[in-house]
Amino acid sequence: MTEKVSITIGNPPSDGDGGDDIVVTGGKSIAGWENVDITLRCDGFPNGFSLSSSATVKQGGEGTPGNPGDLCWVSIGDDRVVTGYLDERVESFDVDSHSLMLSGRGKTQDLVDCSAEYETAQMIDLDALAISEKIAEPYGVRVNLADGAAPGPKVPQWTLEYSETGAAIVQRVAQNAGLVAYESAEGELMLANVGETQSASGIKAGPGGNVERGSVSVSMHQRFSEIVCCRYRAAVYGDIPGSDFFHTEKDPNVRRHRRLNIILESVGGEELAEDFTKRRARWEATRRMGQSIVVEVTVDSWRDKDGELWLPNRLVPVDVPGCKVSPLLIASARFRRDKSGTHADLVLMPKEAFAIEPISLLNVAASDVKGPTEQ
Repeated sequence: MTEKVSITIGNPPSDGDGGDDIVVTGGKSIAGWENVDITLRCDGFPNGFSLSSSATVKQGGEGTPGNPGDLCWVSIGDDRVVTGYLDERVESFDVDSHSLMLSGRGKTQDLVDCSAEYETAQMIDLDALAISEKIAEPYGVRVNLADGAAPGPKVPQWTLEYSETGAAIVQRVAQNAGLVAYESAEGELMLANVGETQSASGIKAGPGGNVERGSVSVSMHQRFSEIVCCRYRAAVYGDIPGSDFFHTEKDPNVRRHRRLNIILESVGGEELAEDFTKRRARWEATRRMGQSIVVEVTVDSWRDKDGELWLPNRLVPVDVPGCKVSPLLIASARFRRDKSGTHADLVLMPKEAFAIEPISLLNVAASDVKGPTEQ
């Protein structure tokens, strides 16, 4: 069964059936699209869409709907998938036909495109949720914590850099809290743990499976047998106390000797610096392992066996040739419909590929700094 895909511009969707043509109802809900391309991601934002049809536009006195900049949302059946703004409208026509293409992105696009705004350019003792809320507020974007997620530690001081985008700030503070930041179907910015939910069914190749085609990439690129993280004091005059610290993490699946040395900036007190150095080394080894396996498949449906859409940041069982790891995390989901039919393109990776890089937003405390003549 072909699912109805509709875009609503400014008003709730109409209950009417779009049929085979683009139908503009009183509520400006448009359905009957021949070509659908919707992309959702779990690590980054915004989501995006492109809808087009060569069917005749039934204007019904309303005129061609939608102007770039209009608020809109896209639904697959009864499930909303993107809420944002119309970026572009393209009309093509000749003596016999009139086609329409609408494309846009989610509401978080403004955090990606625009510079961050905050009245004092400085924030004191706020966690990732509070900072993200203040950054998102001028652009009308709500911020929510996903179930099970915590806002993380408070950042003693945050100073905005002139021209920095809101997205860059959000990604860093989310990272500091051990969270991924992505966009919800309602156009909200979500801060979430990685892989907290699982789809009702999985990805299976071969007879009785749902995979139309796919590929499995297993790589040794940028993997190392040992990763050594070093914390240097980088204090020529001895004005920051402490000593150099080294920590090594090994990847047992790299069979020949390959060593990577990483120098970290000083991050404050001795105990904090040592713990941070260990976490950074573990992250380097873990994420490189996770990113070495990428499964890309095209499946024959937009939904799992329980009727739920394939959504990013969900774990799914995977049974395909060449992949020995299961379950995997949906990194991105692309819903397509064109002349070849209805398809979902999924990119799947081990959960470890999205391990959050430990970063430090703490400056060296003034109390830790001594003058060159002080003992």
